[in-house]
Amino acid sequence: MFNLRALSPFFVVLGLVGAAAVPAGSASNLLTETFRGTNLTVPAEWNAGGTSFTPCLTAGTNTTQTPVPGCETTAIDAAGSGTLRLTPAVNNRAGYTLYNRAITTAGGLDITFNQAQYGGNGADGIAFFLVDGATDLTAPGGLGGSLGYAPNASTPGVTNGLLGVGIDAHGNFSGTATDGTGCTAAPGQAANRITLRGPGSGLAGYCYLAQSGALTLRDAGSTRVARSVRIVIDDASVASRMVKVYYDGSTSPVVETAAPTALLAASTFKFGFASGTGGLNDIHEVWGLTVNSVVPITVRDGDGYWLGGAEGGVFAFGGAGFHGSNPSQYPAAAFVGLAPTETGAGYWLATSDGTVFEHGDAADINVGAAISLNQPIVGIASTPSDDGYWLAARDGGVFTAGDADFLGSMGGARLNKPIVGIASTPSGDGYWLVAGDGGIFSFGDAVFFGSTGALTLNQPIVGMAATSLGDGYWLVASDGGVFAFGAAGFHGSMGASRLNAPVVGILSSATDDGYWMAARDGGIFSFGDAVFFGSAGSLTLAGPIVTIAGP
Repeated sequence: MFNLRALSPFFVVLGLVGAAAVPAGSASNLLTETFRGTNLTVPAEWNAGGTSFTPCLTAGTNTTQTPVPGCETTAIDAAGSGTLRLTPAVNNRAGYTLYNRAITTAGGLDITFNQAQYGGNGADGIAFFLVDGATDLTAPGGLGGSLGYAPNASTPGVTNGLLGVGIDAHGNFSGTATDGTGCTAAPGQAANRITLRGPGSGLAGYCYLAQSGALTLRDAGSTRVARSVRIVIDDASVASRMVKVYYDGSTSPVVETAAPTALLAASTFKFGFASGTGGLNDIHEVWGLTVNSVVPITVRDGDGYWLGGAEGGVFAFGGAGFHGSNPSQYPAAAFVGLAPTETGAGYWLATSDGTVFEHGDAADINVGAAISLNQPIVGIASTPSDDGYWLAARDGGVFTAGDADFLGSMGGARLNKPIVGIASTPSGDGYWLVAGDGGIFSFGDAVFFGSTGALTLNQPIVGMAATSLGDGYWLVASDGGVFAFGAAGFHGSMGASRLNAPVVGILSSATDDGYWMAARDGGIFSFGDAVFFGSAGSLTLAGPIVTIAGP
């Protein structure tokens, strides 16, 4: 536990919730999977299979583990130095590994991995492909020259494909036999090229988009040689958005094309690797996968949420893990907010007198001399580094601890209504304060998109949530009314419904295409793509729910 000392700003609140941001000028990490160890980081998120072969981990020795086993009972590579082997150097084999959990496309995409093709006589190649995030990605498309993305004769392509990147040593990925229906004929087989194919589903689409010049994609010997692949999809700030592929450390793209409309329209994606051999073969391997955004975004898993009670209780639902609570352990002040760490493996609980309790991997941050508050604290939020936090007070005062920067406050101003929430921008270089009348006060790089300050509200505003790009926000009133501004979309409200208890907060989904509202009795209301994971509405609570937050 630590107390509020020489403090100042950031984001989550008595119903005002967001997630950890990243430092200005840096991208946000969306996924890292090295494939270097004896098992996947989160095996349940993957599927794998193939033809007469299942992709395997060269550092693994458990040949029965699923979904991706070790290759042999004696490790091929030391743990920490392995790869994901998609095929051996044996004819007529195929393998695929699919990531079946949706990842946001907000902020563009910057995807990197290493690949190696060696040990055989040169076929076929490796594909990396994206599909719409709403797809249940359990099977690839046609194997062989279609590399698991596009159709192959009567075998359909991968369902709801968005983009296929063929690292194609043999050259059939640019052949006309890989075209779906409705395509202008592809240029034909061309070995040692990286070829891009567009959206498709079933037997339609997957049309040729562009191709690199000749590259060194494979090595003739039996030694693994790492060659890097980087795929960049421009974010929405770019007027003419492109898909660009860099290879083997190149500083300019080896191939680029205008981003397909369907790709840009997808709010989330899933992805896969696939490879195959035929009458010729090679070992095909990948490792060192990193998926980042191009510009900083607020990253959330969106697979669960926490409810925080006034007496210090915490209720975890879905993928939000329970890391501890303080039920009735601090009678001096009511709890008012919960701020998660960036990992989602911990959180801080804040009280109205500025005392903060840490749980899980939330740090016990050393702060300076204690100060006196003019008005109670109403919310807390963590910094991107998890080395600091901000507290917001009812009078608009903003206080910092650790590495949180002070960017301004309303502490010395006359307010029409008290402050009820604070939300940060994704960069961590700005924030909004929201008042009970829906007035919005912007600081740093936070942009004002509108407010309800001039409206006559049926009930006061109690919370706020910002979009993952910081280009909009939602306000929620105690009667469940929702007000959307900027790029934040309206997905429904409880404004016209009779509630058993007032709403106390709002939390956006990871895609910004939905949100949850929490009520004082622990009830949860889901809208858009926000999934209902449960509520505390049927429980006997020691104190009212005061906040909702998500990992």
